[in-house]
Amino acid sequence: MRYRIASTLLALAFILTGVGCLSRGPKVALHHYLLKDELVATAPAPTVRPSAIGLGLRPFDTASFIEQRMLYRISPVEIEYNDYEVWAEPPQEMVSRAFLEGLRSAGLFKRVAWAEDFPVDFFPMVLTGRLERFELDRTTEPPSAYIAVSLELQGSERNTYHWEGMMTARENLTLDTPAEYARATERALRRLIEDTAKELSAHANVNK
Repeated sequence: MRYRIASTLLALAFILTGVGCLSRGPKVALHHYLLKDELVATAPAPTVRPSAIGLGLRPFDTASFIEQRMLYRISPVEIEYNDYEVWAEPPQEMVSRAFLEGLRSAGLFKRVAWAEDFPVDFFPMVLTGRLERFELDRTTEPPSAYIAVSLELQGSERNTYHWEGMMTARENLTLDTPAEYARATERALRRLIEDTAKELSAHANVNK
């Protein structure tokens, strides 16, 4: 009797082990994507003389639903995430760094740097932002990379503001693939920085 019970338990253990192996299935690799660091602004030279003042930039905040998993918009009110195609960094970090390098290259200000690296009142103006949209939009034909950033140009004095606005950019995909989405995102971000540089050119000589 004891031998029969032991044999039954052993057989049951083998069955459960086999089921466990089957349920795990093959391991699926994650694919990570980065934006190029050479996202410099190529906006035309400002009509005003480049400012003698500096511009501080604070790292952007982000909407809570934006994360490192690639985000697809499939209807005006519905989104989905790709668990296997992900950005190598949080999107707001990539966008903030691209804005810093792009606005430096635009040549509107004597210095563009992270505001947190200097004393509080070092920069007469500080640009802050929030990443509102960062997605592959499949509601358009063809699908497109879409970015939206709300920006605010603050003065050094408390509660002073020079400008605020929502900047957006959209670039169509030639193929609906994660790699092409990453390339289209680079193009959209470059255009977003160029358009922001044009907006800031009207304020570059404030409080010289």
